[in-house]
Amino acid sequence: MRNAKAQSEILADATTDGRRNPVGTELLDLFVFEAGSRIFAVPANQVDGTTEARVPAVLPHTPQAILGVVCARGRMLTVVGPALCLV
Repeated sequence: MRNAKAQSEILADATTDGRRNPVGTELLDLFVFEAGSRIFAVPANQVDGTTEARVPAVLPHTPQAILGVVCARGRMLTVVGPALCLV
């Protein structure tokens, strides 16, 4: 019986690093936002900042997923329609 308990403890130590997460997994802070009726999340370390909603200026001859460009903090940023990218 003692040997079985020791094996389960070894197995527990091999699959966790002392926390509740299995070894090899990583907890991420997510930035969650809503676009239309859908909810999206991206890793927070990939978010440069947020700004108020703006209507993008349409660009001719772009793929359907590119909604246009907006100016934010003095930079021109491409607006991508995430729902259109999933199709």
